[in-house]
Parts: sequence; C-alpha cells; structure tokens
Amino acid sequence: MGHANLVVTRAGPRSLHAAWRPPPGPRSFDLLVASYCEEAEHPMADGVMQTLVPGRKVEGWDVVLERCAEVVVRYDRVALIDDDILAGADAIGRYFAAGAEQRLSIWQPSLSWDSYLTYAGTLHNPIFALRYVNVVEMMCPFSSAEALQRVKPLFGYGWESGIDLVWCSLLPRRPRQFAILDDVVVRHTRPVGALKQANGFVGRDYEGDIHARLRHFPRTRLGARSPKNDPRFVS
Repeated sequence: MGHANLVVTRAGPRSLHAAWRPPPGPRSFDLLVASYCEEAEHPMADGVMQTLVPGRKVEGWDVVLERCAEVVVRYDRVALIDDDILAGADAIGRYFAAGAEQRLSIWQPSLSWDSYLTYAGTLHNPIFALRYVNVVEMMCPFSSAEALQRVKPLFGYGWESGIDLVWCSLLPRRPRQFAILDDVVVRHTRPVGALKQANGFVGRDYEGDIHARLRHFPRTRLGARSPKNDPRFVS
C-alpha cells in the first residue's frame, strides 16, 4: 500500500506544482499531476504520477477520479489543489497531518493576505490555529477518502462554480468536521476567474452555475441534502 495522502492537481503551462514535489526519502504524500494541456511541466520524481486530462477544471476532476479510481482508493486523504497555489511540500504535509489529527472530513489552508480570493473568511487569521466552518472553498480542499467519495458525484453535474457551497452539507452530520487551518498559510497567485473561457464560461457566468446548483440542492449551506430522485448519491 502507498502513502496515506495524495495531492491531485489540474496543471497548465504556468503550474506551480513543481514546488510541491514530495522530497526524496520518507514522505507524507504522493502527487498526481492531471495536466489539462501538453505544455504543462512534467517533473519526474519518486512519488509523482502523470496523466493528461484536457478540458475544464471541475469536469477534469470528474474524469481524473474515474480514470484513476484504482490509484485514488489507496489513500486515506486526498487534496485537490489548483495549480496556482504557492506552497511547499512541508506545508502540504503539515496540512494532511492536521486533518488526520483533528479527524476532519473537508478542510483547507488559510490564504495569505496578498492572495487573490473568493471568500474573505479564508484569509489567514493569526489568532487561531483552526476555525470550524460550514463552507470549504474549492481552490485547495483537503478531504478524507470517505468524504471525497460521498461528494464525488458533484463533479459530474457540469457545474464549474458553486459546488463548494454544497459539499459540506451533503455529508452525515457530525460536529467539527470542516475547518480552515491557520497554522500553515498558502498563497493564491492568480486572479480568480483568470481561466474563465478555458473553463467554459463563454455565454454563461458563475452565477448561472450557482443558481443551477441552488435549484438542485435546496436549503443550501445550512442543510442541503441529496435529492431523493438522484441516483448519483448514496444516503
């Protein structure tokens, strides 16, 4: 059996994933690079796997999780990290360890104050080591293997925005299972929406995807549940 933790990224030509490569020798995670174009860098190193998955970001996650299911299932925890996240291998390892120690289902790092962001609440707060939340942003989510399998159908709906407002509510209720961790900070280096066209937002907008998701999952954020007539979800 491999390592307990896996990082997966959708990498392009400006990807920062080379800085995440697991160090030589004992390591706490492996790296799966799912490039969305052939120009992406393909670092060769122990613990690094490669595959080519052209297309949109979230659509690509769906393909990766299906194509590489036999690989992903080997791990206890999985992180889906955007390729413009500036972080070191040590920081990523510490995030996996904290999630395991705190028995979290879905969690994320806090963002440096010079980051591009979607939600202000994800910015680093030095007062805390950990903040329990009910929304974890899709830029850099870490999850337990069980949580990932439960929310995996969300990637197949065709929405490229808004699924992060739902996935925490789709898991069985348990206190203190979602968090932003402030002990280690990462930086989001590119503006949100910089790849809008590549991700299918031509003649459509982020809000359209969010409204579609709201119609499918009523009572969002504070208790959304899987639609009873949707076979993609298990109770």
